[in-house]
Amino acid sequence: MPNSFKVQAEKFKANGLPKNYNVEIVLIDNNPIGFIGTTMISNDTLYLTALYILNEHQRKGYGGLVLNIIQNRCIKCKIKKVILRVHKYAKWATNFYLANGFKIIEKEKINDLKIIDNTVAMSKTINIL
Repeated sequence: MPNSFKVQAEKFKANGLPKNYNVEIVLIDNNPIGFIGTTMISNDTLYLTALYILNEHQRKGYGGLVLNIIQNRCIKCKIKKVILRVHKYAKWATNFYLANGFKIIEKEKINDLKIIDNTVAMSKTINIL
């Protein structure tokens, strides 16, 4: 949903990022290929606000690799759950997250976040050893 990213980017450009957001550039061989955005919504829950890989780098396994890195960070920091939202018409995105162990949940189950129409809420429980 490239247009969604443009709209959000314009809002951030005008108002700045919320102070609790963390944005990281995804690099392969020192070349930027995308970005992730995260924020903590509780002591044990990470909200993945964005995971975007540039079109020319999609379908090469980088998205799954990024999710694995996020999961490993969660294990290290004892974060038990990752939640996210995808646009309800972005079936490719929903399928990507389902294939990577996320489950569809009710939007109301995402505490402390306002409900956004036209989205599907998803979560993944992280097994902390």
